[in-house]
Amino acid sequence: MADGWRAVPEMVGKALRATRPAHYPLIASDGQRHFPLDWRELARPSGADGGVHVGTGSIQYLHPVATCFNLIARAQSARLSQTETQFEAIQAGLHALLQAQGADGSFRYPVPVPRYGLQPGWSSALAQGLFVAAVSETVDRLNASDRGRAYDAVGAAVDHMMTPVDKGGCTVTDELGIFLEECPKDKPPYILNGAALAVIGLSCSSDASHRMIADEAAESLARRMGAWDLGYWSRYDLQDPSPSSPDYHALHVSVIRALDGRFPDAGFDEWAIRFADQASSPVNRGRALGSLAVRRVLDVARGRR
Repeated sequence: MADGWRAVPEMVGKALRATRPAHYPLIASDGQRHFPLDWRELARPSGADGGVHVGTGSIQYLHPVATCFNLIARAQSARLSQTETQFEAIQAGLHALLQAQGADGSFRYPVPVPRYGLQPGWSSALAQGLFVAAVSETVDRLNASDRGRAYDAVGAAVDHMMTPVDKGGCTVTDELGIFLEECPKDKPPYILNGAALAVIGLSCSSDASHRMIADEAAESLARRMGAWDLGYWSRYDLQDPSPSSPDYHALHVSVIRALDGRFPDAGFDEWAIRFADQASSPVNRGRALGSLAVRRVLDVARGRR
Protein backbone atom coordinates (compact mmCIF):
# COMPACT_ATOMS: atom_id res chain seq x y z
CA MET A 1 0.00 0.00 0.00
CA ALA A 2 2.87 2.36 0.81
CA ASP A 3 4.28 1.93 -2.70
CA GLY A 4 0.83 2.68 -4.09
CA TRP A 5 0.45 5.86 -2.11
CA ARG A 6 3.90 7.03 -3.23
CA ALA A 7 2.56 6.87 -6.79
CA VAL A 8 -0.35 9.20 -5.99
CA PRO A 9 1.42 12.53 -6.73
CA GLU A 10 2.61 11.25 -10.11
CA MET A 11 -0.81 9.88 -11.05
CA VAL A 12 -2.65 13.01 -9.94
CA GLY A 13 -0.15 15.16 -11.79
CA LYS A 14 -0.68 13.13 -14.94
CA ALA A 15 -4.43 13.60 -14.67
CA LEU A 16 -4.13 17.34 -14.09
CA ARG A 17 -1.69 17.74 -17.01
CA ALA A 18 -4.27 16.32 -19.39
CA THR A 19 -5.65 19.75 -20.21
CA ARG A 20 -4.94 19.74 -23.94
CA PRO A 21 -7.10 17.15 -25.62
CA ALA A 22 -6.31 15.86 -29.08
CA HIS A 23 -8.00 17.57 -31.99
CA TYR A 24 -10.41 15.48 -34.05
CA PRO A 25 -11.48 17.63 -37.01
CA LEU A 26 -14.14 16.57 -39.46
CA ILE A 27 -13.18 16.19 -43.08
CA ALA A 28 -15.00 17.36 -46.19
CA SER A 29 -16.61 14.37 -47.87
CA ASP A 30 -18.23 13.90 -51.24
CA GLY A 31 -20.44 11.07 -50.03
CA GLN A 32 -21.34 8.66 -47.24
CA ARG A 33 -18.64 6.16 -48.11
CA HIS A 34 -15.78 8.31 -46.82
CA PHE A 35 -14.88 8.31 -43.12
CA PRO A 36 -15.87 11.76 -41.78
CA LEU A 37 -13.11 12.31 -39.20
CA ASP A 38 -9.73 13.52 -40.43
CA TRP A 39 -7.30 10.95 -39.05
CA ARG A 40 -4.20 11.91 -41.07
CA GLU A 41 -2.24 13.40 -38.17
CA LEU A 42 -3.11 10.59 -35.77
CA ALA A 43 -1.72 7.63 -37.70
CA ARG A 44 0.77 5.35 -35.97
CA PRO A 45 3.86 3.58 -37.36
CA SER A 46 3.02 0.24 -38.93
CA GLY A 47 5.00 -2.98 -39.18
CA ALA A 48 6.52 -4.60 -42.23
CA ASP A 49 3.21 -6.31 -42.98
CA GLY A 50 1.32 -3.01 -42.98
CA GLY A 51 -0.40 -3.65 -39.66
CA VAL A 52 0.00 -1.89 -36.32
CA HIS A 53 1.31 -4.37 -33.76
CA VAL A 54 1.17 -3.93 -30.00
CA GLY A 55 2.03 -5.97 -26.94
CA THR A 56 5.20 -7.13 -25.25
CA GLY A 57 7.03 -10.39 -24.78
CA SER A 58 5.23 -13.44 -26.11
CA ILE A 59 1.92 -11.59 -26.60
CA GLN A 60 2.23 -9.38 -29.63
CA TYR A 61 -0.65 -8.97 -32.01
CA LEU A 62 -2.03 -6.90 -34.84
CA HIS A 63 -4.25 -4.22 -33.32
CA PRO A 64 -7.29 -4.09 -35.60
CA VAL A 65 -8.54 -0.65 -34.56
CA ALA A 66 -5.14 1.04 -34.90
CA THR A 67 -4.54 -0.72 -38.22
CA CYS A 68 -7.93 0.39 -39.54
CA PHE A 69 -7.27 3.97 -38.48
CA ASN A 70 -3.89 3.86 -40.24
CA LEU A 71 -5.49 2.60 -43.43
CA ILE A 72 -8.12 5.33 -43.26
CA ALA A 73 -5.42 7.97 -42.65
CA ARG A 74 -3.34 6.79 -45.61
CA ALA A 75 -6.37 6.65 -47.88
CA GLN A 76 -7.38 10.18 -46.82
CA SER A 77 -3.86 11.44 -47.56
CA ALA A 78 -3.82 9.74 -50.97
CA ARG A 79 -7.30 10.96 -51.88
CA LEU A 80 -6.83 14.55 -50.78
CA SER A 81 -3.36 14.93 -52.28
CA GLN A 82 -4.40 12.99 -55.39
CA THR A 83 -1.29 10.83 -55.35
CA GLU A 84 -0.75 7.08 -55.32
CA THR A 85 2.25 7.16 -52.99
CA GLN A 86 0.31 5.27 -50.31
CA PHE A 87 -0.77 2.40 -52.54
CA GLU A 88 1.64 -0.30 -51.36
CA ALA A 89 1.16 0.54 -47.67
CA ILE A 90 -2.63 0.54 -48.09
CA GLN A 91 -2.60 -2.80 -49.87
CA ALA A 92 -0.27 -4.34 -47.25
CA GLY A 93 -2.37 -3.05 -44.34
CA LEU A 94 -5.60 -4.39 -45.78
CA HIS A 95 -4.03 -7.77 -46.45
CA ALA A 96 -2.79 -7.85 -42.85
CA LEU A 97 -6.34 -7.24 -41.61
CA LEU A 98 -7.74 -9.94 -43.87
CA GLN A 99 -5.18 -12.37 -42.47
CA ALA A 100 -6.11 -11.42 -38.90
CA GLN A 101 -9.85 -11.85 -39.41
CA GLY A 102 -11.29 -15.03 -37.95
CA ALA A 103 -13.41 -17.55 -39.80
CA ASP A 104 -16.50 -16.11 -38.10
CA GLY A 105 -15.71 -12.60 -39.37
CA SER A 106 -14.36 -11.37 -36.03
CA PHE A 107 -11.17 -9.58 -35.03
CA ARG A 108 -10.13 -11.06 -31.69
CA TYR A 109 -7.95 -9.60 -28.95
CA PRO A 110 -5.55 -12.04 -27.24
CA VAL A 111 -5.33 -9.92 -24.08
CA PRO A 112 -7.72 -9.36 -21.15
CA VAL A 113 -9.45 -6.10 -20.26
CA PRO A 114 -9.57 -6.07 -16.43
CA ARG A 115 -11.69 -2.91 -16.35
CA TYR A 116 -14.56 -4.82 -17.94
CA GLY A 117 -13.73 -8.35 -16.84
CA LEU A 118 -13.03 -9.50 -20.40
CA GLN A 119 -10.81 -12.52 -20.97
CA PRO A 120 -8.55 -13.04 -24.01
CA GLY A 121 -10.48 -13.84 -27.16
CA TRP A 122 -13.04 -11.03 -27.02
CA SER A 123 -14.14 -9.09 -30.10
CA SER A 124 -15.29 -5.49 -30.44
CA ALA A 125 -17.95 -3.64 -32.41
CA LEU A 126 -15.42 -0.82 -32.72
CA ALA A 127 -12.97 -3.02 -34.64
CA GLN A 128 -15.72 -4.58 -36.73
CA GLY A 129 -17.20 -1.21 -37.70
CA LEU A 130 -13.88 0.48 -38.44
CA PHE A 131 -12.95 -2.44 -40.68
CA VAL A 132 -16.00 -1.61 -42.79
CA ALA A 133 -14.82 2.01 -43.05
CA ALA A 134 -11.24 0.98 -43.84
CA VAL A 135 -12.35 -1.26 -46.71
CA SER A 136 -14.67 1.43 -48.05
CA GLU A 137 -11.81 3.94 -48.08
CA THR A 138 -9.26 1.63 -49.71
CA VAL A 139 -11.12 -0.86 -51.90
CA ASP A 140 -10.75 1.22 -55.08
CA ARG A 141 -7.00 0.70 -54.87
CA LEU A 142 -7.26 -3.10 -55.02
CA ASN A 143 -7.41 -5.42 -57.99
CA ALA A 144 -10.70 -7.18 -58.79
CA SER A 145 -9.81 -10.39 -56.93
CA ASP A 146 -8.71 -8.62 -53.76
CA ARG A 147 -11.73 -6.32 -53.98
CA GLY A 148 -14.12 -9.26 -53.99
CA ARG A 149 -12.33 -10.79 -51.00
CA ALA A 150 -12.51 -7.49 -49.13
CA TYR A 151 -16.25 -7.16 -49.74
CA ASP A 152 -16.80 -10.73 -48.52
CA ALA A 153 -14.77 -9.92 -45.41
CA VAL A 154 -16.93 -6.84 -44.75
CA GLY A 155 -20.07 -8.94 -44.94
CA ALA A 156 -18.62 -11.44 -42.45
CA ALA A 157 -17.46 -8.62 -40.15
CA VAL A 158 -20.93 -7.07 -40.06
CA ASP A 159 -22.59 -10.45 -39.50
CA HIS A 160 -20.36 -11.04 -36.48
CA MET A 161 -20.90 -7.53 -35.13
CA MET A 162 -24.67 -7.95 -35.33
CA THR A 163 -24.62 -11.28 -33.50
CA PRO A 164 -26.03 -10.86 -29.97
CA VAL A 165 -23.51 -10.56 -27.15
CA ASP A 166 -24.88 -13.70 -25.45
CA LYS A 167 -24.09 -15.63 -28.63
CA GLY A 168 -20.54 -14.32 -28.92
CA GLY A 169 -21.13 -11.17 -30.96
CA CYS A 170 -21.11 -7.44 -30.26
CA THR A 171 -24.75 -6.28 -30.33
CA VAL A 172 -26.84 -5.48 -27.27
CA THR A 173 -30.60 -5.29 -27.67
CA ASP A 174 -32.70 -3.63 -24.97
CA GLU A 175 -35.79 -1.47 -24.62
CA LEU A 176 -34.12 1.37 -26.53
CA GLY A 177 -33.07 -0.74 -29.50
CA ILE A 178 -29.69 -2.06 -30.59
CA PHE A 179 -26.34 -0.91 -29.24
CA LEU A 180 -22.98 -1.75 -30.84
CA GLU A 181 -20.73 -2.57 -27.87
CA GLU A 182 -16.98 -1.95 -27.90
CA CYS A 183 -16.37 -4.34 -25.00
CA PRO A 184 -19.17 -6.94 -25.10
CA LYS A 185 -20.16 -8.66 -21.86
CA ASP A 186 -23.34 -9.87 -20.18
CA LYS A 187 -23.71 -6.55 -18.36
CA PRO A 188 -22.61 -4.15 -21.11
CA PRO A 189 -20.65 -1.01 -20.16
CA TYR A 190 -22.22 1.00 -23.01
CA ILE A 191 -19.06 2.74 -24.24
CA LEU A 192 -20.03 5.92 -26.09
CA ASN A 193 -17.13 6.52 -28.47
CA GLY A 194 -16.92 2.85 -29.47
CA ALA A 195 -20.59 2.67 -30.41
CA ALA A 196 -20.51 5.99 -32.26
CA LEU A 197 -17.47 5.03 -34.33
CA ALA A 198 -18.95 1.60 -35.06
CA VAL A 199 -22.11 3.25 -36.40
CA ILE A 200 -20.07 5.69 -38.49
CA GLY A 201 -17.97 2.85 -39.88
CA LEU A 202 -21.05 0.82 -40.73
CA SER A 203 -22.58 3.82 -42.51
CA CYS A 204 -19.58 3.89 -44.89
CA SER A 205 -20.59 0.54 -46.41
CA SER A 206 -21.84 0.42 -49.99
CA ASP A 207 -24.28 -2.32 -48.97
CA ALA A 208 -27.82 -0.97 -48.52
CA SER A 209 -28.62 -3.50 -45.79
CA HIS A 210 -25.58 -2.35 -43.79
CA ARG A 211 -26.67 1.26 -44.05
CA MET A 212 -30.14 0.29 -42.83
CA ILE A 213 -28.53 -1.28 -39.76
CA ALA A 214 -26.51 1.91 -39.29
CA ASP A 215 -29.72 3.96 -39.43
CA GLU A 216 -31.29 1.77 -36.75
CA ALA A 217 -28.21 1.83 -34.53
CA ALA A 218 -27.87 5.62 -34.90
CA GLU A 219 -31.48 6.24 -33.90
CA SER A 220 -31.06 3.98 -30.88
CA LEU A 221 -27.83 5.74 -29.89
CA ALA A 222 -29.49 9.15 -30.18
CA ARG A 223 -32.26 8.04 -27.81
CA ARG A 224 -29.61 7.15 -25.21
CA MET A 225 -27.44 10.25 -25.35
CA GLY A 226 -28.72 11.73 -22.11
CA ALA A 227 -27.27 8.78 -20.19
CA TRP A 228 -23.70 9.96 -20.89
CA ASP A 229 -24.38 13.58 -19.89
CA LEU A 230 -23.20 14.52 -16.39
CA GLY A 231 -24.58 18.03 -16.78
CA TYR A 232 -21.10 19.52 -17.05
CA TRP A 233 -19.15 16.86 -18.98
CA SER A 234 -19.58 13.53 -20.77
CA ARG A 235 -19.02 10.05 -19.40
CA TYR A 236 -16.84 7.48 -21.17
CA ASP A 237 -19.25 4.64 -20.39
CA LEU A 238 -22.23 3.89 -18.18
CA GLN A 239 -20.30 1.60 -15.85
CA ASP A 240 -18.24 4.41 -14.30
CA PRO A 241 -19.96 7.61 -13.08
CA SER A 242 -16.74 9.60 -13.49
CA PRO A 243 -16.29 12.13 -16.31
CA SER A 244 -14.37 11.09 -19.38
CA SER A 245 -10.86 12.44 -19.93
CA PRO A 246 -10.57 15.74 -21.85
CA ASP A 247 -9.26 13.73 -24.80
CA TYR A 248 -12.28 11.47 -24.90
CA HIS A 249 -14.67 14.37 -24.32
CA ALA A 250 -13.16 16.04 -27.41
CA LEU A 251 -13.61 12.80 -29.32
CA HIS A 252 -17.23 12.63 -28.16
CA VAL A 253 -17.88 16.10 -29.55
CA SER A 254 -16.38 15.19 -32.93
CA VAL A 255 -18.06 11.81 -33.35
CA ILE A 256 -21.45 13.26 -32.38
CA ARG A 257 -20.98 16.03 -34.93
CA ALA A 258 -20.09 13.38 -37.50
CA LEU A 259 -23.20 11.39 -36.58
CA ASP A 260 -25.31 14.51 -36.97
CA GLY A 261 -23.89 14.95 -40.46
CA ARG A 262 -24.71 11.34 -41.36
CA PHE A 263 -28.07 11.15 -39.58
CA PRO A 264 -29.45 14.70 -39.49
CA ASP A 265 -32.92 13.68 -38.34
CA ALA A 266 -31.79 11.57 -35.36
CA GLY A 267 -31.33 14.47 -32.92
CA PHE A 268 -27.54 14.44 -32.45
CA ASP A 269 -27.24 18.17 -33.12
CA GLU A 270 -28.33 19.23 -29.63
CA TRP A 271 -25.82 16.89 -28.02
CA ALA A 272 -22.96 18.06 -30.23
CA ILE A 273 -23.71 21.65 -29.18
CA ARG A 274 -24.16 20.73 -25.52
CA PHE A 275 -20.90 18.77 -25.20
CA ALA A 276 -18.97 21.41 -27.17
CA ASP A 277 -20.27 24.12 -24.84
CA GLN A 278 -19.20 22.04 -21.85
CA ALA A 279 -15.69 21.66 -23.30
CA SER A 280 -15.36 25.43 -23.76
CA SER A 281 -16.03 26.15 -20.08
CA PRO A 282 -12.92 26.43 -17.84
CA VAL A 283 -15.13 25.72 -14.83
CA ASN A 284 -16.43 22.50 -16.33
CA ARG A 285 -12.95 21.42 -17.42
CA GLY A 286 -11.59 22.04 -13.93
CA ARG A 287 -14.45 20.10 -12.39
CA ALA A 288 -13.86 17.17 -14.72
CA LEU A 289 -10.11 17.13 -14.08
CA GLY A 290 -10.63 17.36 -10.32
CA SER A 291 -13.02 14.42 -10.40
CA LEU A 292 -10.56 12.39 -12.48
CA ALA A 293 -7.76 13.17 -10.02
CA VAL A 294 -9.91 12.00 -7.10
CA ARG A 295 -10.68 8.79 -8.95
CA ARG A 296 -6.96 8.19 -9.46
CA VAL A 297 -6.37 8.53 -5.73
CA LEU A 298 -9.24 6.15 -4.92
CA ASP A 299 -7.95 3.61 -7.45
CA VAL A 300 -4.60 3.60 -5.70
CA ALA A 301 -6.28 3.24 -2.31
CA ARG A 302 -8.22 0.24 -3.60
CA GLY A 303 -5.14 -1.33 -5.14
CA ARG A 304 -6.34 -0.76 -8.73
CA ARG A 305 -3.32 1.01 -10.20
